[in-house]
Amino acid sequence: MHFLGGAFVGAAPQLAYPLLLRRLSAAGYTVVCVPYKVTFKHLECAARVKERFEGAVRELEDTGRALMVPPDVPVVGLGHSNGSLMHMLGGALFSPGDLDDRRVANAVMSFNNKQVADAIPIPGFLSNIKPVADTLESLGVR
Repeated sequence: MHFLGGAFVGAAPQLAYPLLLRRLSAAGYTVVCVPYKVTFKHLECAARVKERFEGAVRELEDTGRALMVPPDVPVVGLGHSNGSLMHMLGGALFSPGDLDDRRVANAVMSFNNKQVADAIPIPGFLSNIKPVADTLESLGVR
């Protein structure tokens, strides 16, 4: 399973979705999370996500940290919010790679095509992001 988190937590899916990821793993799925930096250059981001996923799977297989996946095991993309957009763009616009030849489906959660200001239903959320980020950065948190 290729998992991509949402816009504000896409860079650290293991921290934002630990329960979901543990349950998928416990159900027998091999889950590869691809952290990504959000940008409004969606096509470039989707291409990077695809490359990183393929590289991560190859590295896991090459280093023996994951069982070799037989070539007939399907790949399923699972995305939340902006992660859904990345899966949709990747599947629709890029030529298949060796792993994408095995992709059988994408499951998308909370996908929308609204502007950021309209997609986040918390009043004042966007206007408070920069001050919070600046404070965290001044404390050494990246």
